[in-house]
Amino acid sequence: MDPQLIVNGIALGSIIALGAVGLTLTYGILRLSNFAHGDLMTLGAFVAWMLNLSPIPVLNNIWISMLIGIVATVGVALLTEVVVWKRMRRVRATSTTLVIISIGLALFLRNGILLIWGSDAKRYNLPVSEAIDLFGIKIKFYNLVVLGLALVAIAGLHFLLQNTKIGKAMRAVADDIDLARVTGINVEQVVLWTWIISASLTGLGGQMYGLVTNVRPDMGWFLIM
Repeated sequence: MDPQLIVNGIALGSIIALGAVGLTLTYGILRLSNFAHGDLMTLGAFVAWMLNLSPIPVLNNIWISMLIGIVATVGVALLTEVVVWKRMRRVRATSTTLVIISIGLALFLRNGILLIWGSDAKRYNLPVSEAIDLFGIKIKFYNLVVLGLALVAIAGLHFLLQNTKIGKAMRAVADDIDLARVTGINVEQVVLWTWIISASLTGLGGQMYGLVTNVRPDMGWFLIM
């Protein structure tokens, strides 16, 4: 087995892991199989790309553009919660209905991205960095960045779920939403936090994909699949 392929695969796996964790949160807590999750990943990557290439000097910094891209992804996720998912919970929509709606939302987001930014693959404006030679294996600098970001994000999520009040509430809702509500947990607040955390991880995952390759309108869909 080629060690070079293993290194590249670990970087890609780190990106998929963040998307998968976000998808698992929405499914475990909201009971929602969100097929639009991958397109939220794409949205975060494209917003960061747009800002990274903007004429405003401060936005050219990739880390600032990524941060704003994450905020934008969270904003869209919260908007869909208010406009779509909250109403579906109120009418107790079936799981089949939720899946169909999420597919429609995915198509809406993807075609919106195509309309705004086109169908061409995009690349971030990143400074050229020399690959690190480790025992004959060439490791790209941004592959290491991606791995580091993924480890920090997942460790942070683990700490939040295990040691914070909102994290414990999220675990309680995931176990039994009705019992959690009876015991006084603010379920709607937990739902909002779930979207914020899930969308943040998802937006970061899409941007990390842009760090190691290019971003495309359909990339999130294929990554989630």
